Formats: sequence, C-alpha cells, structure tokens
Amino acid sequence: MARLAALDAKAFDAALTINVSGPAALTTALWPHFSGGRIVNIVSGAANHAMSGWAAYCASKAALLMLTKSIALEGEASGILGFALAPGLVDTSMQAAIRDARINAVSDIPRENLDPPERAAQMIAWLATGLADDLAGDYVDVRQPGLQERMAADLSNNAKD
Repeated sequence: MARLAALDAKAFDAALTINVSGPAALTTALWPHFSGGRIVNIVSGAANHAMSGWAAYCASKAALLMLTKSIALEGEASGILGFALAPGLVDTSMQAAIRDARINAVSDIPRENLDPPERAAQMIAWLATGLADDLAGDYVDVRQPGLQERMAADLSNNAKD
C-alpha cells in the first residue's frame, strides 16, 4: 500500500503477478483439460472503485475482473464459465495491515464490522455448484441485495434433492 508518489515498481509488479498473472497462468495451464466447468476468481470492490494508496491493488483486481470476463467469453462455447467474486470486507491479515497503514477510509472500519472468511468460502462453493450459472461473466458482490438469500435458498433446496 502506497500512494502513487511513493509507489514501488517491484511492489506494483508483485501485485499484478499475484492477482493477475498467477490466475492467468493457472487458467491457461488447465484450459486444455477442461470439458466444461467453473472458474471463480476473487476480485474486489477495488476493481471498480479507485482507493487512495491502493493503485497496485485496484489495478490488479480490475485486470483480474477483465480476465474473468474473457474466460466467460472464450469459454462459453466449451461450457467453461468464469465468475468474478467480490467477497466484501473480510476479516483477514490483509485487513489488519490496512487498519495499521491508515492510508484510506477502509482503515477506519472496525474489525467487528468485517465478514468472517467462511461467508466468502460459502459463496465460492455455491458458484461452483452450477446453481448460479446465470451469474457467469458478471461481477458478483456478496453484498448484492438478495444474493445471500438466493444462495441460502438454492443450497437448502439442493440439499433436499
């Protein structure tokens, strides 16, 4: 995390490697072995909204969002679906570092207002089931109105079957 005037090129490249090049390389390596299926990439609200001090993170998550849209576009004919999941504000070590950095307004969000990682994990599992294939290629935010309720209903109904 650094403002543009203090941005380190190596740190910027590292963010792109972790958040874009890694998922792209994995997708490319696995693509020939897919005969349909789902790829869920973890994006962020930062993919759509610039935040002071987060240029590398925002740029890399925006690039991952476009990579995911490309997966959905190019995979459609083969039944390969791409999902871009924004998990919301999750209680992770990254959020602890954000609070410590005090670089933007996200630093002021109290830990008790963060979601547990299990919420995002459940959403990933739901997207992977095929019950939400209509969301493929879209930006999916766990905070979208009605999405949690739909997921719960889908999983409940699927468990009954």
